[in-house]
Amino acid sequence: MSNDELDLCNDCELCNVEDAPAPTSTFRFAQYDIEISGGSVSKGLKSHAELWWRVVCRNELPSPAVGGTADNLLGPTGHLERMNVWSHMAGAGAYAAYLGLRERVTPMGDIRSLSNTLAYVSGASLVVTFVSSSVYHVYSADAEWGAYTRLGDYAGIYLSICTGTTTDVAIASVNLTDASWQAVADVWIGMVVLVAFFTLKRFVVPIETTRRPYFLNKCSLGLARNTHVDLEHSALRAAAGIAMAFSWACALPAAFDAIELDCAWAIAAARIVATLTLILGMFVDNVLLYPDRWINNEDAKKPMCLCHNPHDVFCGGWVMTSHALWHWVALASVVIYTAGTEYAIATSETLAM
Repeated sequence: MSNDELDLCNDCELCNVEDAPAPTSTFRFAQYDIEISGGSVSKGLKSHAELWWRVVCRNELPSPAVGGTADNLLGPTGHLERMNVWSHMAGAGAYAAYLGLRERVTPMGDIRSLSNTLAYVSGASLVVTFVSSSVYHVYSADAEWGAYTRLGDYAGIYLSICTGTTTDVAIASVNLTDASWQAVADVWIGMVVLVAFFTLKRFVVPIETTRRPYFLNKCSLGLARNTHVDLEHSALRAAAGIAMAFSWACALPAAFDAIELDCAWAIAAARIVATLTLILGMFVDNVLLYPDRWINNEDAKKPMCLCHNPHDVFCGGWVMTSHALWHWVALASVVIYTAGTEYAIATSETLAM
């Protein structure tokens, strides 16, 4: 975290920032951290419903000063996680709709092969991934529930990688013909180890230790937030995820020997373009951090190249943060990936045998 992100400025008073007692060093932001009426979100279904309503639809703030400044990008009833939730809900809805139509209006509906079945399962796992991530971004506004739903967020990502890799192996080996069990099991073993390790860590490390504030000097803009981190194991999480995401490369050479050349090239092109797109999104979200790191109070008066809606209307109160942009880029990436798979299954006579 850079020094300017940690430097509290005067306009943070408008955000009702509260510094927690040492040694937790956590902060509360009135526009981000939602105070559920009646206490903790664990109190019951009503508390959960209120949390969902305030993050997804309308965030009634405790003070008219909060979110009421001219510079605030979210407006009086916005929430920073709103676009993050909507973007993944859009992905879940799009894939659920496609899977419903896939069996009825596409060539895959008449194909009975293991690769085709696995491709369908892979698409269904993407729905699970998008939904689990949406749930996590809603509960990010609550310190305790955000810590545990984050486990489901990553588990969903690993699940979609594993099902996609299994589909790739099935295509490259013509429906797993003579494929070794290790070729299928490797990525699943990796998933189990990662989920087990970080789940155990979650129950061992105190929640207040892993929840960190970001962009404290941008709270009047509505960009301040709290998020959970993996601390000294952040590199492990990133490296393992990248290794799993590139697992398609192990199966790709075999595809050129197993199926038609045009299908193999479609698979290769889709994997390469999808992965490069994913890397581009990660670069914007983790390195450039636009607009989060770049925009300041002066820029907010006339924001350029910034998508946001601060109005107190339906579908208002959101800003396209770097992470929300990453969500849309990630959706484009998986669509490209899926398109390569679907083309190969729809046109390959070898896989249909």
